[in-house]
Amino acid sequence: MEDKISFIPKKNLNPEPRGRRSGLGFFVAFSALMFFLSVGLWGGLILYEKYLNDNNDQLNASLNKQKGSFETASVKEIVNLSQKINLADRLIKTHKAPSPIFDLLASYTLKDVRFSSFDFSVSEEGSVSVEMAGLAKSYSDIALQSDAFKSVALVKGASFSDFSLDNKGMVRFAAKIDLDPSIINYKVKTE
Repeated sequence: MEDKISFIPKKNLNPEPRGRRSGLGFFVAFSALMFFLSVGLWGGLILYEKYLNDNNDQLNASLNKQKGSFETASVKEIVNLSQKINLADRLIKTHKAPSPIFDLLASYTLKDVRFSSFDFSVSEEGSVSVEMAGLAKSYSDIALQSDAFKSVALVKGASFSDFSLDNKGMVRFAAKIDLDPSIINYKVKTE
């Protein structure tokens, strides 16, 4: 027998694309894996939310129980005491004590100078001034007294005026001393 020649191919001349078939399988597997991971994470988040809500409810119940254990009268008394302590603290911090002025005058007044009157004032701006009338043995004693006051750091200025001699030869004068406002701030002494 003779072989017949046929123009119809017995084999498929177009080979099957292998990469396409295997790539589609990988894509389907990857998509399925991502889907199940998403569903698992979503379920985990729902469980975690339930856990947080339950925990929040337990903490609120515990807080309400603790609130109930306080006596409202005791709480009001403690709040009232706290307000009084804060007020006392504020009063102490703003309290003005002129006694350091007397200490300054006692420390820096010369032995030949004496003061016969004392007027202490604090302006609205907070500046502190002292006006005094005095008596000195001589004009040079008044000049030395002025220098002594001006050497003190808390003294902003010292001026002497209205000089006159009395019948005993003593010099009468008026003095005005401007002081640093911090001198009259009350300070708690701790020992």
